[in-house]
Amino acid sequence: MTGIYGAIASAGDWGLKHGCAVAYTDKGTGTGFDDLQNGLVDTLRGDVTTIAAAGANAQFVAPLSPEERAQYNAAFANRFAFKHAFSRQNPERDWGTDVLESIRFAFYVLNQKFPGANISKRNTVVIASSVSNGGGASLRAIEQDHEGLIDGAAVSEPNVNPKNFRPFTIAQGGSPPFTAQPTELIDYVTFQNAFEGCAVGSQTNAPLFFLAPPSAARCAALHADGLLASTTADAQAAEAQQKLNAFGFLPEQNFTEPLLWFAYVPQAIVVTYSNAYGEFKPTDNLCGISFAATDPTSNAVVPLAAAGEAVLFGASNGIPPTGGINLVNNSTGTEDRSSTPDQDLAAALCFRGLATGVDAGTGQTVAPADQSAHVRNGNRQVLATGDLHGVPAIIVEGRADDILPPNFVDRAYVGLNAQTEGGKSQLRYYEVTNANHLDDIAQFPGFDTTLIPLMNYYIEAMNLMYAHLRNGDALPPSQVVHTVPRGGTPGAAAPITLANVPPIQSNPGANAIVYSGFVLGIPQ
Repeated sequence: MTGIYGAIASAGDWGLKHGCAVAYTDKGTGTGFDDLQNGLVDTLRGDVTTIAAAGANAQFVAPLSPEERAQYNAAFANRFAFKHAFSRQNPERDWGTDVLESIRFAFYVLNQKFPGANISKRNTVVIASSVSNGGGASLRAIEQDHEGLIDGAAVSEPNVNPKNFRPFTIAQGGSPPFTAQPTELIDYVTFQNAFEGCAVGSQTNAPLFFLAPPSAARCAALHADGLLASTTADAQAAEAQQKLNAFGFLPEQNFTEPLLWFAYVPQAIVVTYSNAYGEFKPTDNLCGISFAATDPTSNAVVPLAAAGEAVLFGASNGIPPTGGINLVNNSTGTEDRSSTPDQDLAAALCFRGLATGVDAGTGQTVAPADQSAHVRNGNRQVLATGDLHGVPAIIVEGRADDILPPNFVDRAYVGLNAQTEGGKSQLRYYEVTNANHLDDIAQFPGFDTTLIPLMNYYIEAMNLMYAHLRNGDALPPSQVVHTVPRGGTPGAAAPITLANVPPIQSNPGANAIVYSGFVLGIPQ
């Protein structure tokens, strides 16, 4: 997760209910902020105070000299810096190490609490587990675990970037085959961020479509830059959607695009992770984007209200827009997406260039090239090896995940693991239909009738791994789990029953997922 608090309701909830000790780590991505204008930060307890008063208890202080801070504030008033983006430590590089440190720390604390018990790896079952970022950190920890601390893992929708592997074919039912090749988060999310604002125009029947109406100006600007060939708004939207699906985003993910675009999900990830990978400071002004509160009417930068700042620790997820802090176009001093008619396509293409090293329109090397080199080098530092050393592991993923898409993440990792470990692999992959990255959107009309909770299968995966490690129960083979949407009237979906969420099968039959001969077979 972004920080330890997201893991409390997932791995923590399961662990405590099963009488386990639970160790958390925030992986350097928590909600720490620095109010650059006023020199205010949040402490480890969540209190807001001055940098001097917080001292070593500050969650995060932007790595700026007093002179740099003053000059930046004079040019860009009322800006904020967040730990994940601006720590200049590329925290994702150490996610696996952080998890291993938390396990060692847990053993230390347990032995302090129970003197003489000699609690250690020799007499304790250790399961690495979490969702999203935490899931990726768990897998990376096993890859780096040379002490044998971890006995198994059960993760859901992990944010993991598979390293270079031999391209293989993904054959999903009767869909056209897709060639899987290394495609890191910063690559696919910058592509998504460039085209999704236009593509939503093709999803007029999607739930909550009205929240993110099509941007004809974004489509027209993509056409003017030579990135779309079509000449009408409808055709451009359809072409943008086709480009996303041809790139590797699954058609099953399309209907969530309007809501995710409305919520700035691709844009938020692009800005934060680009700055984190490149180890930039706020003063580097990457692609002209900063963080600040904005007026809801004029969209201009304003100071964050004191009441909002006081609860930012709890209200923020550390990746703006969040907690009243938005993304800002520094050239206009206004909220970024509304700052230009084309939703600031220039910034989106700037970040795309940083990820690829070339201009999206001209194919020429981006300038400044050193910024792109920093981003791409930082991305290389976070790549997963796929070598789980024979440790049993379960990955659960929703096929409709438009944030960490299966083709680039889970399916790619399964292929990398198969190429790396071969027959000694104990990795299981359960792909769940009608499930996405964010269970909470199932509360909204239209999503309530079409989506089921992926968390149900995360809990089942934990139960399966626990039974495997404690009792030697066999792990079910990799498989597609076909769920049944609740149906009913949008906004008043039928009550969920066990029939909607069938269990993972010990004998999946035709639903088995198999990697063989550089082909990953995914039943429809």
